[in-house]
Amino acid sequence: MKVLMIAPEPFLTNRGSPLNVYSKARTLSEFGHDITLLTYPEGVNVPDLKIIRVPLLPFLKNIPIGPSIHKIVYNILLLVYGLRIILRNKFDVIHAHEIDGATIGALLKNVCRIITGYKPLLYYDMHSVFSEQMQNKGYKIIFLNTLTKNIEKYAYRNSDKLLMISPSFKNRLSEFNQDHKAMFVPDIPALNEETIDLGLYDKLKNEIKEDTVFLYMGNLETYQGVNLLIQAFKIVEESGGSVALLIVGERDKEFETLRKLIRELKLKKVYVYSQQPLEKMPTYLKFSDIVVSPRLRGTNIPYKIYPYIRMGKPLIATNIPAHSLILENNKNVLMCEVDRIDMANKMLLLMKDDSLKERIGKGAKELFISSFSPEIYKNKLKSLYNLGGA
Repeated sequence: MKVLMIAPEPFLTNRGSPLNVYSKARTLSEFGHDITLLTYPEGVNVPDLKIIRVPLLPFLKNIPIGPSIHKIVYNILLLVYGLRIILRNKFDVIHAHEIDGATIGALLKNVCRIITGYKPLLYYDMHSVFSEQMQNKGYKIIFLNTLTKNIEKYAYRNSDKLLMISPSFKNRLSEFNQDHKAMFVPDIPALNEETIDLGLYDKLKNEIKEDTVFLYMGNLETYQGVNLLIQAFKIVEESGGSVALLIVGERDKEFETLRKLIRELKLKKVYVYSQQPLEKMPTYLKFSDIVVSPRLRGTNIPYKIYPYIRMGKPLIATNIPAHSLILENNKNVLMCEVDRIDMANKMLLLMKDDSLKERIGKGAKELFISSFSPEIYKNKLKSLYNLGGA
């Protein structure tokens, strides 16, 4: 099948949503589908994937996560380029990521129907619930709530299938009577193999000499809870143990606020690294002893959970739906409340209890194999595209 994939984000970058796009494009290409990816100007090209980028505007560089003037402008360009592409080529499927892509995809689908007489299938790949995303960004203005609801309605109703990275999204879809279109397709780690960079591993060993290393990977958006993790780690560090916190994530400028907090709390054992290439991430995971997902709220399952559990790392995560939907406390995760003291207590507990640490890590690995393996992921996508006539 000919597939136009729309990714309204920098591609490829080491973030959850672009990695989701990468996994889908790679897997569908392996099945023999002809993929054309329409995306933003920033990011790294991927071999053997046809990528069409809208032009980079010099006054709109470093596209941020979430709603922004950058995304509004680049989404308009995606629509313009999409119209030109889809009127010159007959695509069987428009596979649109996130609400921006789905809205653009719905417009393209309807233009095709009106002008050319054929109607491609539209698959909306939901990385989050739009209304929840706006709330996470702090937008609570009444007219915006109405606007987001209307945008969601248009995207849902024009979609032929709704791919969810979290089963909880079905609750939102049911409010629009669209839950019958839903299909749970969780993320998978973007790398097929966990290759360890021995040079980087030795470098980390020379820089971080503490006995226990906690790791956080990801961006520094407020809802991710990194500030909470830092405050909890202050309690852990003051306990006197040989312990370090390793944070690997965003571009350098995003770390300024974080570094300021670390200085204010007078922390000595927090190691901060800017965003790393995707292929380096297994090395940071291998080097760490315990991983943490301190997210404050939300229902969309963090991408980072899947590399964590594939490697069988003992995991501490906040007790919110984004985690509890797939993880079970004391079996494959140690849950804590969204509270610095409780988080610190759980961190100290795992540091001291080797048998608990081993059990949580083993349970995480078993969960990945039984429920989130590449084979399960591929079968879900294969069944989806078989429905479309592949």
